[in-house]
Amino acid sequence: MYQELSRDIIRLGLSEKEAAVYIAMLRLGSATPSDITTSTNITRASTYDTLNALGQMGLVTAYTEAGEKRYTAEPPERLLNVLRLQRREIELRESLAERLLPQLQAVHTVHAAKPKIRYIEGIDGLRNMQREYEAWDEDTIQLVGYDTFCAVSDRRLTRDHHEILQDRKSSIRSMLVTNKNFTPPSIPNLTVHLVPTSFFDAVQGEVSVCGDRVLLFSYASGFIAIEITSPVIAATVRAALELAWKAAESL
Repeated sequence: MYQELSRDIIRLGLSEKEAAVYIAMLRLGSATPSDITTSTNITRASTYDTLNALGQMGLVTAYTEAGEKRYTAEPPERLLNVLRLQRREIELRESLAERLLPQLQAVHTVHAAKPKIRYIEGIDGLRNMQREYEAWDEDTIQLVGYDTFCAVSDRRLTRDHHEILQDRKSSIRSMLVTNKNFTPPSIPNLTVHLVPTSFFDAVQGEVSVCGDRVLLFSYASGFIAIEITSPVIAATVRAALELAWKAAESL
């Protein structure tokens, strides 16, 4: 009979137990905790906790009669007062949040300025980082010591990498340092410039910038990867690679 009414009261912000106890109190008028427990089938311990919560809201008043503690429900109109108080509390919190916002932003800016650095070793670690890079789908520019990479890499790893990049929408610009007869894979939005090893014979790794991440790979002695997440550092490295890209275009 009172299930629908209870659901509506819950929508006002009361818990299921608070709604059940308050409706019972309205029906019973004055009641002891035992009376309420019997009427609602809520445990005695939960009944006390719920009565205390309703009392703090101003919906229930406690008093002692003949040495026995009893409770009575306040008129239903008091629910409007509860909602008004909640609205006032929210307004005060919003005002406090507005005052704190500049300080919080300053703290966040300081934290955001610190680069996040991740270090990974081994072919499995390299592949895991590569999978993340494939999923970012942001414009990428890179310088790769391709001959060194081919000497130590698994061809299947490269093939799988190329297959996944087929669906990538963002651009990839790659400068490959190599003396090989290289035919770029047929990947949309991929542009490749070949750079002879005579120009950069010391390139035995890779530098890639993707979004606000810088990826550094070493292929000379096993696989070592370092990821630096920092908008400032990424922008700086990207600028250097852009200069290299312009130079590579003339080769």
